[in-house]
Amino acid sequence: MASLKVTLEGFDELMQKLDTLGRRTIIERMGRALQSSQEQVVADAKAGSPVETGALEASIAPSEVRIGSRGVLGGAETDLYYARWVEYGAGGRPAYPFLRPALDNNQAAIVEAFKAALREAVSTVG
Repeated sequence: MASLKVTLEGFDELMQKLDTLGRRTIIERMGRALQSSQEQVVADAKAGSPVETGALEASIAPSEVRIGSRGVLGGAETDLYYARWVEYGAGGRPAYPFLRPALDNNQAAIVEAFKAALREAVSTVG
């Protein structure tokens, strides 16, 4: 039977720094990182949206970043009632996804923004 041993150096120090920062500070930093990442998601959603009149593309905007008990939420959104029909298809019309692919294509960059924000926050603790 194979076994694996993993040693995490600096874990206790990291946890102490995170405790010092506090949950609220960490989540606020993550919220700012998400806000900065939203612009690329919005740009990609606009670029991927089908254009007939331009109304759908023009309606795509960053959503409000919401800070909740489990983390931060945000992304791109549109208030046009027919956007969901375009995204998922309806009434025999094919789907033309534009929001989900924009998020999926930027997922790695968003994670990197979170990591950078967390690194910066931890570096401020002595």
